[in-house]
Amino acid sequence: MIINNVNNGVDYYNKVHNCKFEVYTDAEQLNDDQITITPKLKNAKGHIIKEYNPVKIKTYGGWKVDFSSGYLLSFKGDENYTNLYDTSGIIGVQKNRSDNLKHSIGALLNAYSRNGKDFNVGLSVGVSLPTDGTNIGFFWGVSAL
Repeated sequence: MIINNVNNGVDYYNKVHNCKFEVYTDAEQLNDDQITITPKLKNAKGHIIKEYNPVKIKTYGGWKVDFSSGYLLSFKGDENYTNLYDTSGIIGVQKNRSDNLKHSIGALLNAYSRNGKDFNVGLSVGVSLPTDGTNIGFFWGVSAL
């Protein structure tokens, strides 16, 4: 009986070893820079037989566009000037006030090429509305993402 069980085990091993397996996974949309999937082994009826450890996948390639908004603080404020007049007209300019800080609410559009790393460099454009009611601010430049 033991010899028969051993022979059956060897036959089963050879059958599994020589068999061609095809692996299919459920489709997942990769919308984020990094996702975590958990591989699952399912039988023909779709029941989960074994669940494996989660796997992190970082996406790369192509361009990604992100939108961000929030509170902006500028350390280069506005300077306010007025014209000085006399009877003949404008005779000069006078500095009224100078702000060191400028508070505003703004939005930025960031575009960058995904390289699969945690650090990307991209281009940004944006607009801000100052809280003190002064002029709208426009931004463009290089961003670290």
